[in-house]
Amino acid sequence: MPETGKRMAELLAEKGADFVDAPVTGGVAGAEAGSMSILVGGDAEAFERTLPVSSILGGDITHMGPVGAGHTTKIANQLIGVATLAGLSEAFVLAKKSGLDMQTFYAAVKNGAGRSWALETLGPKILKGDFSPGFMVKHMQKDLRLAGQLADDTGTSIPTTSLIAQLYHAVQAESPEAINQGHQALIQAIEKLSNAEARS
Repeated sequence: MPETGKRMAELLAEKGADFVDAPVTGGVAGAEAGSMSILVGGDAEAFERTLPVSSILGGDITHMGPVGAGHTTKIANQLIGVATLAGLSEAFVLAKKSGLDMQTFYAAVKNGAGRSWALETLGPKILKGDFSPGFMVKHMQKDLRLAGQLADDTGTSIPTTSLIAQLYHAVQAESPEAINQGHQALIQAIEKLSNAEARS
């Protein structure tokens, strides 16, 4: 949480040390390629001193502001990603129940206005019934809890995120082991409600 980072910065400052928070985004592929986006919060001078190391780990390194800004950006980024995944899940199930060929549907929409990382990366896995983890359900649930806490702290309404959190709870209730699946398992909640599996 941003407040935790701020407290750590205060404690380290008493020892004459600087602190930056630097969460990353980009998935397993980004980590393997060294092309992750790194979202840094901290003093500008401290940020500059981290660049020789962080530039090895990531290709897009952004100074977001003071300590805590990196974590805030990461949380907001996760909301964009999971909301996109929720829309994708609904679209896939709707297409399947409407009788569309799923491979043809995917090919038709993947480069359209709905193009996204989720569609390009998770779409093919969903169509194959592949719920192996790149980013686990339990980790997304953790991020959604952090988003809820930050929303409470800032007085922000996040109704879509709250609904998605409940859908993940439904996936977990159906199968406790689901928390170790990839977060694309969100579609399983929509499939359960719709009595259909969106597979090719």
